[in-house]
Amino acid sequence: MTILITGCAGFIGYNVCDRLLREGNKVVGVDDLNGDYDVSIKKSRINKLKTFKNFDFIKLDILNDGLPALLKNTRIEYIIHLAAKDLYSDFSEEKNNMYSRFLDTNVTGTSKMFELAHKLKVKKFVYSSTYSVYGKTRSSVLDEKITNFKPLSPHGASKLAAEQVIHFMGNYYNVPTAILRISSVYGPDMRPFTMIPKVIHRVKKGKNIDMFSGDVTRDYIYIDDVVEYIVSSLKLRGNYQIINISYGKSCSIKDISQKIAHIMGNEGSLKFVRENRDFSKVLMKSATLSNTRAKKLLRYSPKVSLDEGLPLTISWYLNNEDVLEKAIGKW
Repeated sequence: MTILITGCAGFIGYNVCDRLLREGNKVVGVDDLNGDYDVSIKKSRINKLKTFKNFDFIKLDILNDGLPALLKNTRIEYIIHLAAKDLYSDFSEEKNNMYSRFLDTNVTGTSKMFELAHKLKVKKFVYSSTYSVYGKTRSSVLDEKITNFKPLSPHGASKLAAEQVIHFMGNYYNVPTAILRISSVYGPDMRPFTMIPKVIHRVKKGKNIDMFSGDVTRDYIYIDDVVEYIVSSLKLRGNYQIINISYGKSCSIKDISQKIAHIMGNEGSLKFVRENRDFSKVLMKSATLSNTRAKKLLRYSPKVSLDEGLPLTISWYLNNEDVLEKAIGKW
């Protein structure tokens, strides 16, 4: 297969590329290597991918109209669209034009990629959406049947808008499409400013764990399981599918911090203090996603539990302390 993957220098993108390349597929990776976190991390991933002869890299923003011309001599069969604007480490409601930047990348950028899919006559367009589209809800377990969306973050709202664009364009252009609503992904080399690497860093240094609410829960799924689901979706039958990608169980931020401290043998020094900034307006309090549909349609069940995945993640960061140090931030 020949697959175009946007966001190829990201955590998920790199791992999807690596998997497909090792299987002998041709991969064209697109990424603008922006500075939403340390660019050296992204460049390191690209350099690893470049060791494969069946990998081509295009450094370009997905909003750039020049991408079709760069692909004119390449027969693309599938597109996996992972590039997105997410919450950044120094998030603030006071940021000027904050939401417009999410719209530019997540909505306009996605529509451009779908137009490209139509032009290239691809067999499947796979879009990485997010659990954040569900937003504020009373449902204890979120499934794909929910239609009363109340996203709380600019990321969730823009991703939901992109889903609507894809739904329309998929019908209009008759391009087979899979939308994957992915829960919280973790694993070795995950973005350093996110929660798990931050906790690893603070436990190692004996620092307090700052959080606005320890009872906030997330459905954590290990990176290898996410990659398996994404790759499996390339062969998914049907013209339009929306599927939750999750482990199917949730864990609170406090509990996962305690698990990390226990694994690192530093449980006694764990201290929680209240975060000065209030994220409650933009983050869901709980998120457990049903993965029944994913198991059925993609014929796969997550293999790696938190008790298995956390030690692997911790070990990677402790063996890559230069990356771990980049986790120091305002969180």
